[in-house]
Amino acid sequence: ASYLSDSIDLAPPTTPLKPAWEGDDLPWPAASARLLADQQPIFARMLSAFRDRQADLKVIAVTGLRSDDDRSVLAISLARFIASRGAQVALIDADPMDLSLALRCGLSLQSGWRDFEAADLGEALIRETSSRLLFVPQGVGHALETSIAADSLSLLLQHLRPYQDWIIVDAGSMSGLLALEPTVSPLFDAAVIIRHASSYAAEEIESARRKLVGIGSRLLALADNFG
Repeated sequence: ASYLSDSIDLAPPTTPLKPAWEGDDLPWPAASARLLADQQPIFARMLSAFRDRQADLKVIAVTGLRSDDDRSVLAISLARFIASRGAQVALIDADPMDLSLALRCGLSLQSGWRDFEAADLGEALIRETSSRLLFVPQGVGHALETSIAADSLSLLLQHLRPYQDWIIVDAGSMSGLLALEPTVSPLFDAAVIIRHASSYAAEEIESARRKLVGIGSRLLALADNFG
């Protein structure tokens, strides 16, 4: 695929974004702590496998076949695991259908990354000082929207990628991802697809795989939700 656009400045940022907000410990959901405790070996193996296959891999989308698949908890847990290993990691809320990432953390924010121009994106960033995890939320003003402009997400990733070891994106369910049509660059290097272990069809996985490959993901992993 060709990713060219005249509407976005493709020059790489020369300085990292400075978070406007900091907090010692963000109020992560309890379910994240449980998942983090149970799945650390699996997280480590998955990340190692991704990097073994693509040394410069950074951006991982977490998506699902259903809207109630707990992908936000998985995205949070994966980002927290990476931060616990001392790496620089950003966690982005890019779910166009549900602002669940911030809400799961007990945060109701009037503005987020979609509300700022490139030069002011730092105003949307929250740094957890205890772990150095960088949280990139959406604002509640987008709660009724059904899509995210792919070029806006590309621009955000362009500003974060040079200064982060990993970027985890809560990308919403596949129904929201279907609207993404990037024109600037591939959005995600890899993706984790959550499926309900008792209710999914092989055709759904294949459709998700084709879409993710079409927007740049070279590597895919499956995660089963037994809830």
